Amino acid sequence: MKQLLLTTILVLLWFVPGTADDHCPDKNPEITLDLGGTTGLEKIVYATYNNCTKQSDYCGVMGCSLDVFDHTGENSLSYIAKDDWFIRPVNIVGQKPTYELIMPLSNGKFRVVKVIDGKLTEIESDK
Repeated sequence: MKQLLLTTILVLLWFVPGTADDHCPDKNPEITLDLGGTTGLEKIVYATYNNCTKQSDYCGVMGCSLDVFDHTGENSLSYIAKDDWFIRPVNIVGQKPTYELIMPLSNGKFRVVKVIDGKLTEIESDK
């Protein structure tokens, strides 16, 4: 009897389809640009909506998920940010512009994200 029950459970597990996450890649907007300091491009991902669940799973009362990945894609800075962040140009070296990611803070200052000495860095600034 135990063997029949175990076989039935294993057969059911074998035929049950995978979860929705296996077949539904989430496609959030990505911005690829040079935040300076390296030869590669950094990536900014502002996740607001989950295509699989059809809900705003990445958002809460304080804002939505904002991730900044370095040029290797391995290191990142993660934030919960409202939709008032922006990108501003900083330098033009030859024909290659560099940018900064700017996030206004509640105290009237700004969080500036850029690459310094090959590392993603955040600085709090008045402007």
